[in-house]
Amino acid sequence: MNTINVPGKIILSGEHSVVYNKPALAMAVNRYTSTTTKLIEPNRIEMELSVSISDTDLSYSVEEVFDIYWELNDRYQQFIDNKISIATVMPDPLQLLPYACSLLLDTHNARLDQGVNFKIESTIPIGCGMGSSASVSLCVLQALSSHLNLSSNNSDLFQFALRCEQLRHGHSSGLDPYVCLHGGLVKYSMVERTTSLIPEIHFFLVLTGKPLSSTGECVMNVKKTVKNPKIWDEMGRITEGMLIELVENDYSGLVDSIRDNHQFLCDIGVVPDRVQSFIRDIEYAGGAAKISGAGAISGDCAGVVIAFTNDEPLELCKKYNYTLLGVRGDNNGLRYS
Repeated sequence: MNTINVPGKIILSGEHSVVYNKPALAMAVNRYTSTTTKLIEPNRIEMELSVSISDTDLSYSVEEVFDIYWELNDRYQQFIDNKISIATVMPDPLQLLPYACSLLLDTHNARLDQGVNFKIESTIPIGCGMGSSASVSLCVLQALSSHLNLSSNNSDLFQFALRCEQLRHGHSSGLDPYVCLHGGLVKYSMVERTTSLIPEIHFFLVLTGKPLSSTGECVMNVKKTVKNPKIWDEMGRITEGMLIELVENDYSGLVDSIRDNHQFLCDIGVVPDRVQSFIRDIEYAGGAAKISGAGAISGDCAGVVIAFTNDEPLELCKKYNYTLLGVRGDNNGLRYS
């Protein structure tokens, strides 16, 4: 019984601007979703989840899985038609899993002759900007595709996972599933993607807590409040410069770009005051930090923060009651073990 592993990701630069077809810079990290499958009684799809916050068992008939699929498709169309908000499309994030199964079955016009059990384990913080939904979607999609001997290549898996992401994010750029699928350091836009090996980069990842607002809500709020489209050009220039600094190992330039990036995200209103205070303390000590992901438009938490400092910011994390996460880059994407 093979295990499928899919990494999480962090965004170094370009969150939000990537939605406006400017480049983003992201990389896979060594936090994973892992999935194994086994046969069970016919007409059932079961999921045993062990994730960072809880353990949950789900069980559906094939008919129930397709009921969820058609209902979510209908709700997403209502969102596209501006009849409902993105937050109401899929209020229960666990529906992502049966949706991924039914999407694959429907697209391939496939059927389950025997039931399947998915055992899913994840060390990726949920809803904190590290690609947890993309990672788990890809795991389930690949596991079911292999179980049914379907010919789903990377391009197919990406499109399926992108469809799943849209239910949560509204108009997803596709960055999360692409990075989780391929691994490495990725320069990504909606029209061009390049992947390279992750350069030597020393950083710390700090968990500030799960945001009250979803990625989709943040993206829609920024769309409503940011009126000058030229600001996205500036974010694009910051991203391009950061890639050069990473390749040339220009730490001083990287620190400056991270600070500029952070100020940009503050200006568009997605960095809570408490997180801004934490980042100011990082800057006072000579470092730089920024949120990684959509951030938040309400509450005090903003998911994860990438911190570039000479010393481990453990005491500062204790001061703010934040969690220091041990992570490093991962040059591999989806794979079997």
